[in-house]
Amino acid sequence: MSKRVEFKVVGLTFMERYPQNLQTVQAFVVEAQTKQLGWNGEVVDEPVEVVLIRNAANEFDENAVEVHIPMLGRRSMIGHVPRDLAAKLAPSLDRGDVWKCEVETVLVSSENPDQPGIQIVIERATQVAA
Repeated sequence: MSKRVEFKVVGLTFMERYPQNLQTVQAFVVEAQTKQLGWNGEVVDEPVEVVLIRNAANEFDENAVEVHIPMLGRRSMIGHVPRDLAAKLAPSLDRGDVWKCEVETVLVSSENPDQPGIQIVIERATQVAA
């Protein structure tokens, strides 16, 4: 599996608080972008952290990987990693590999502004030796 992967989260509309949860993330991303320059003119990078949690007990997919955004509080789950990617990612997570995960962008269509999506980027941080 590639060291860096981008994907769109699936199952968003089944989550409680959708679309408000993604609108909150989008507002934070926009605010961070407007504050991009620090006091010394350097770009300030404030990514929105994402946490991937394996859910082998998921009744629909034994390779299920949940997507959580901690800044949303106790209801941080926003959806799942797509099934085909989860099948490749699950063994890595089960081994204890660590992935750095963040929001790439909140996707808002002008045709459907009330149904946003979200794209995540993950990058392998460390790999546990076998």
